[in-house]
Amino acid sequence: MKNLFYYSLLMLTTVCVFSSWGQNTSISGIIRAKSDKQPVPGAAIKVKGKNLGTTADANGKFSLTVTKNDETLFISSVGYETQEVNLNGKTSLEILLESQNNNLDEVVVIGFGSAKKIDITGSVVTINPDVLTKQPNANAIASLQGRVAGVSISNIGEIGPRKAPLINIRGVSSTSNEILYDVDGVLVDNINFLSPNDIESMSILKDPSSLSIYGMRAANGVIAIKTKSGKKADKVRVDYSGFVGVQQVQNVPKLTNAAQYITLINEMNKYNANPGEVPRVYNLSEFSGDTDWFKEVMKPSSVNTIHNVNVAGGSDKSTYAVGLSYNFQEGNVKAGQGIYSTGNDMERYTLNFKLNTDLTEKLRLNVFGNYSGNQSNNVENPFGSAYAAAPVIPVYDKNGGYGTFPLGSNIGASADKNPRADLDLFRGRSKWNTMLLGGSLEYEVIKGLTLKTEYNINNYNEETYEYRPAYNYGIFTQNPAEPIGVGTFSKRKATSDLRLINNTNRDWFFNNTVTYRFNIANLHNFTVLAGVTQNELTNRRTTLQGINVPFNGDDSGMYLDLASGNITAPDGENSGVRTRYSSYIGRLMYNYDDKYLLNATLRRDGSSSFSADNRIGYFPAVGLGWVLSRESFLSNAQSLNFLKLKASWGKAGNGNVPRAFDLTASAPNPYFFGNNKQFGSSISTTVTPISWETVEGRDIGIETKWFKNKLSVDVGYYHKTTRDAVANIRLLQIAGTGNTYTTNAADFVNQGLEVDIKWENRIKENLGYGFYGNFSTNANIVTKVKGNSDQYLGGIYNHNLVVMREGSQIGSYWGYQVTGVNQKTGAFIFEDLNNDGQYDERDKKELGSPIPTFTFGFGGHLDIGNFDLSIDFQGVGGNQIYNKNRQVRYDAENFTLDFYNSRWNGEGTSTTSPSASSSQSNQLAASSYFVEDGSYFRIRGLQLGYTIPKAVLGKRLNRVRVFANGQNLVTFSKYKGFSPEIVNTSNGVWERGIDAGITPIYATYNFGVNMSF
Repeated sequence: MKNLFYYSLLMLTTVCVFSSWGQNTSISGIIRAKSDKQPVPGAAIKVKGKNLGTTADANGKFSLTVTKNDETLFISSVGYETQEVNLNGKTSLEILLESQNNNLDEVVVIGFGSAKKIDITGSVVTINPDVLTKQPNANAIASLQGRVAGVSISNIGEIGPRKAPLINIRGVSSTSNEILYDVDGVLVDNINFLSPNDIESMSILKDPSSLSIYGMRAANGVIAIKTKSGKKADKVRVDYSGFVGVQQVQNVPKLTNAAQYITLINEMNKYNANPGEVPRVYNLSEFSGDTDWFKEVMKPSSVNTIHNVNVAGGSDKSTYAVGLSYNFQEGNVKAGQGIYSTGNDMERYTLNFKLNTDLTEKLRLNVFGNYSGNQSNNVENPFGSAYAAAPVIPVYDKNGGYGTFPLGSNIGASADKNPRADLDLFRGRSKWNTMLLGGSLEYEVIKGLTLKTEYNINNYNEETYEYRPAYNYGIFTQNPAEPIGVGTFSKRKATSDLRLINNTNRDWFFNNTVTYRFNIANLHNFTVLAGVTQNELTNRRTTLQGINVPFNGDDSGMYLDLASGNITAPDGENSGVRTRYSSYIGRLMYNYDDKYLLNATLRRDGSSSFSADNRIGYFPAVGLGWVLSRESFLSNAQSLNFLKLKASWGKAGNGNVPRAFDLTASAPNPYFFGNNKQFGSSISTTVTPISWETVEGRDIGIETKWFKNKLSVDVGYYHKTTRDAVANIRLLQIAGTGNTYTTNAADFVNQGLEVDIKWENRIKENLGYGFYGNFSTNANIVTKVKGNSDQYLGGIYNHNLVVMREGSQIGSYWGYQVTGVNQKTGAFIFEDLNNDGQYDERDKKELGSPIPTFTFGFGGHLDIGNFDLSIDFQGVGGNQIYNKNRQVRYDAENFTLDFYNSRWNGEGTSTTSPSASSSQSNQLAASSYFVEDGSYFRIRGLQLGYTIPKAVLGKRLNRVRVFANGQNLVTFSKYKGFSPEIVNTSNGVWERGIDAGITPIYATYNFGVNMSF
């Protein structure tokens, strides 16, 4: 009996144990990042010692069935420390993962979706938001200058500070040269409306494999921006940032004073005199002025201020964010001395909001909007006339009127300018607003399968008026046939005129996509996207003008119905354009065990910009990646933390070209055949079929992280070919049409190397430092020209200036090579390339290119206790500038001091600069004399900040940081103009390096504060 009892007890225990083992337990949970409590999608959950596991969904949630309630789980995700969790009978878990601080878990916006940085196979660069918010710029792009390899940014210092910096990604990809911006799914051409403080993340897409998903308009590169949103289950947070700054124009060109100017005018008259003619000699005493016109029209400094307020928060189901911004920029023009001009100041107000909410467990609503209201006072650019005006002209004459040359001086009409009058006798104002609205619905049909529909609209409206009053000033000439005191002034405008300009743009986007994320055996991870998109862009512009409009002292009377006579369209301008796009998109992203990566994209685009035969374009792309650091043979590498090889190929198209397949006839005009009157129309343009511009690119790269992720080194090589670039080609005049027509004109290639290096190290909690550096090269060459013949674009004084030819670079200058100065005449000596003793087109050569061969940037930061210090440097090299300002000399315009000191004035005086004569035709020809080195090195920024200790702030304030900042502090350059950053977009990319206008660049000094509540 006793043995039977023990056997029975043993059997019962065994049954209970096996019964316990065989009982399945269902567990569920959510995985969040410890730093910000945000979900970690795609995290891997595995049962220790068993081939059992799952992955977290897009919201970080997971569920899993285990066989014991005391199992141990391994939780891992790229970018986070692997965590070991013992169930201990728990069935509901919240797991917080510690970040590895290696940025591999960054979610990157890639167009119609997002992906982890580790899964990207193309060239995509993410920007730390601190780079944007710590630099007090009204436009976020300005803060990127010198920060990213392969991204060249040039400031625009033109009148009216409303233009965005010019940005080129990996050289010139398309002749339109426009970057595409993706702001929360809305595609726009600039982000002037967006405050940098409203930006949560920014990604720069550089290679065609990354761009192809965007299709048309993306050939020059894409900058994808996600605006700020709140966090779920987070309390309300209020952030404020603001600064007040002083701006000062740098590197003002030095011109001759009155005495030096008269000396040169007398020399010019001597050299221009005909044989036997006695040249006129001027005395300085004949003139009453000695005016520095730059100083007269330009403020020594101006004020700039920006204020930003951001509010964000969330509940268990919703998140929200609201941003308000105000920007005022005083402008650099010294106006307001007359009753009309009000200067060139600008104001901008912006409102940005976003709401994301879970309507149900499967249905999600996303809504966002941005409104930007702007106004500016405008001036007619006074810097060009200040460059040319004679210094001997006084600002005002003895009678209080505007100064001019004295009666009988006859120096030259082109120098008889009064920039003060140009400013005072013009009044202009612009008001414009931008509104973006969008929304989307996302529905999870089954786990991993999401349908999304979104509609976005972008509205832009602008109203501008330009008022020019009647005036009389200058030299008075008595009319002999009239009573004494009746005559005319040399500067006279008989009637006032008012011009009104209205410009509207309407863009809408309708996208429908389906995304399916799934994995097989926890090793094969797939993301499949398919969709259809539609986009329509409309623009309308109207200009009307009336004369004899009275001015009552303010803007209230600026209406055309107050004009006398008819209201006209002075430029015949009542234009509009409507462009429609329709596309199908598809993308496959695959990775095997986070080691082997594949991205493939195909987009089919249709554009109304093309004729029916050329309307459709196909843009495929493929990328491969291999994360070697996850291989077993590198598992023991001590210093190397991450290593990825990647390669990609793809095509991107540019549909942003002029609609050039329509024949446009003139309005009917009367014609007589004998005595019979007939009406007919003429055609003045040439039509040729235009096909897509396409950019085909190849890209290889290496991404590495070393020494516990402190050091990051990324190296890449790119080669991209632009085919069928659209440009205006000249026609022979015998064609009977206009002198140019639009066509697919050329092919060209850009290739180069990019290197990005970053080091971040925190020695102690209150001591850290870091530095960055980047270097990139670009080699541009035209490989094909339509008709296999050179094409000349742009010119001056009937001399060609820019050439498009095989073997040259985009925008290359074309002219004579100066080899010296004739010591008998003071004229240039040009290189005689064909040795025929004459100078003609056959002696011209390529003189340089505006495209830099390399760009670079570097800087660092140091944090000691509550103090932080940072400095940034930036520069370009290998490019040339054509200083057209020095060449535009009709007769007696002012001279630069550099010319005065270096000119030829008799035998042996100079071998580099000619005489002051303007009558010698070769001095006005396009030549190497006007080509200058465009390289520069700049101290881009310097900032010192102090964070007030939390103990001082009290309970209501979380953080307060005060700072002092300087930007564009010093520029080292040989260029003789205001700035070596030349931004000329008058003819696409073809004339980009020609300085045809004076564009001052500011140095700014700011004081500000950042606060969090």
